[in-house]
Amino acid sequence: AFGHNADDMAATFMLNSFRNGRIQTLGIAEGFFDNSLLVIRPLLLVEKRYIRQAARKWQLPFWQNACPTSGKTARSEMDAILEDISLKLPEARKSLVSALGRRELELAARQRPLPAAKKEDK
Repeated sequence: AFGHNADDMAATFMLNSFRNGRIQTLGIAEGFFDNSLLVIRPLLLVEKRYIRQAARKWQLPFWQNACPTSGKTARSEMDAILEDISLKLPEARKSLVSALGRRELELAARQRPLPAAKKEDK
């Protein structure tokens, strides 16, 4: 399980659209290596601000990303662009997250279920 959230989904969509010419974002559940590995993103439809509010309410620890490139990536640039757009169009982030969330739910509903994990022979 990965902790990607709705803000990550929006930034990934913008990154792929503007830099790679693809309409693609993070999936709620994705199979890798012929579906032998299932990655789930249970927080994908939750905005980061709500996650932070919940963490404060439940007194969960916060920590900063110690990576030297944190805040200096193409994804960070997309976050800044979305922030700029939101200054002119206050509902932009909410609308984008809502549209992408609906799309991801539709895609997940159409996909065949991934195979169950195989039990190892004993």
